[in-house]
Order: sequence, then structure tokens, then C-alpha cells
Amino acid sequence: MKLVVRNMLFVLLVPGTVVVWAPLMIVYTHHLGWPPMDVTSVLGVLCMAIGGMLGLWCVREFFVKGQGTPAPAAPPKHLVVSGLYRYTRNPMYVSVLTILLGEALIWRSGILLIYAGCFFLVVRFFVLGYEEPHLRKTFGKAYEDYCAHVPRWFPYKKGYVAPEDARPE
Repeated sequence: MKLVVRNMLFVLLVPGTVVVWAPLMIVYTHHLGWPPMDVTSVLGVLCMAIGGMLGLWCVREFFVKGQGTPAPAAPPKHLVVSGLYRYTRNPMYVSVLTILLGEALIWRSGILLIYAGCFFLVVRFFVLGYEEPHLRKTFGKAYEDYCAHVPRWFPYKKGYVAPEDARPE
């Protein structure tokens, strides 16, 4: 039960701040007003919904398969290579970026688009400077093998199956 609470707190605090609080502050301080409801807004809402569902799926994988949280303070005990992690090493960041792009579409906001770009740059430096070296140190060869088969950001390969997950046909 404690792990469930930690995952819920992570979702509320980290992605919640990045995709809810900060964009709302940008919308408010730039007086963007209420967005019109048209095809662009619907596409933006669709991006937000897809990004939100994908992000929650990732958190679930960390909880169920990794027995931990996405937060560095309570990391998973096992390398998570299932679900969306079969296709990209960073699906949670991609899901947050998808939500941010949806928000930029809804408000037709260049400022929100710049914010999404800044988010991506910060995450990229975090992934390269901390996350990947830490995962290499923690999970060793299993992580190296995973990196060799799964792209960092956007899926373009067939889904990865870890050696221990391989099933005879």
C-alpha cells in the first residue's frame, strides 16, 4: 500500500507540476484566455488524453514490474522493459511531452511550445547526465542489452523482449 501512495504522490507532484500547474501559470500570466473549440483544440485534447493514459501506464509498469516508482527517491528494484518500455526507453517523458504539445495546440501558444521544448532539453540532459549512467551502474549488462535494442526517445523498432521474458513459440 505504501508503494501505491508513493506512486500517486509522484504523479501529482512531478508530472502534475510540469503538465498542469506550470502551463496554467503560463496561460494565466500571458492572458491567453479561453481557447476556441475547433479541430485544433480537439486534436490538442486528444494529445493530452493519449499522453495522460500512456504516462499512467508507465507508472503502473514501474509499480507492478519494477516494484518501485519513477521517482529517483524510490526507484524500481527491477529493470522495467515491459509495456511501452519495450518500444522506447523514455515513454514517460514522451507522454509528458505529448501532453505539453496538446496544451500548446489547445491554446495555440508559442510560449507553451517553447516551454515544451525547454522541458525536452532539460529531460534530455537529465537522462544523459544522470539517469542512463545510474541505470548502467544499477542494472549492468541487462541495461546495456536493453539500450542496444530500444531507442531512447521515439519508437521505430519492433518491441523488445528481454531474454528472461522470451517465450518459446
